[in-house]
Amino acid sequence: MTFIKKLCRDRSGLAMEMAMLVMVVTFALGALMVTVAVMQNDSTTKITDEFKQELELEQIGESFCEKIKTSNSKSDIESFSAEGYSVSVNADALILTVRENGASGDILMTVDVDVDQENGTYEIVKWEIN
Repeated sequence: MTFIKKLCRDRSGLAMEMAMLVMVVTFALGALMVTVAVMQNDSTTKITDEFKQELELEQIGESFCEKIKTSNSKSDIESFSAEGYSVSVNADALILTVRENGASGDILMTVDVDVDQENGTYEIVKWEIN
């Protein structure tokens, strides 16, 4: 600001230039605020989508554990499916693998359950969401 005062000390009639300078600074700050707001909105949308997907995967895992608890045959466990995802079940080892539908087929979640036949209880050995 001292530079502008020094520049304006000897000259008169710089009102138009000063107004333009203030407008440029105001426009730059406004553009910066809009850019930050848009970036934050994109980030929030991404985080929300990831949270919804993790919630769906948690519900699939809970349904699988409930299916193990209530079913008595391997064929019931092998028939487990989830809408929107590719699911594979190893009924002998009681391992659920949930994959992404589509070309990549990335593994999204793995659940490994160990059943105690004597007590009729089960223990979750591994519950991993990638």
